[in-house]
Amino acid sequence: MKSAVLSFAFIAVIVLMIVSVESRSMPNCPSTCNTSLCPTFDCVCGTHKDDCQCCEFCSVCPAQPCSLVRNEQCSEGYTCTYPAQSDHAYQMQNDGLCSPRV
Repeated sequence: MKSAVLSFAFIAVIVLMIVSVESRSMPNCPSTCNTSLCPTFDCVCGTHKDDCQCCEFCSVCPAQPCSLVRNEQCSEGYTCTYPAQSDHAYQMQNDGLCSPRV
């Protein structure tokens, strides 16, 4: 039983390390942008380019929930903010709010 628990813990640590590396890795962008492959959206609060600077995605409207985990960007002039004393773990588990950039 003890070895099963240790094996599970070891596998869990390895999986978490892989996920951590994947989430911090640079995007795998094509050498040329083919906008015909990009999804289309009807955006209320503007758009922003994806990490590859190719496709347009909707920006989150002011005073709406946003998430660093989902890589959401707020409308121009706004930023995704969290409570002042929140740590990284809190920000990974909770939504922020699109607030005016200071």
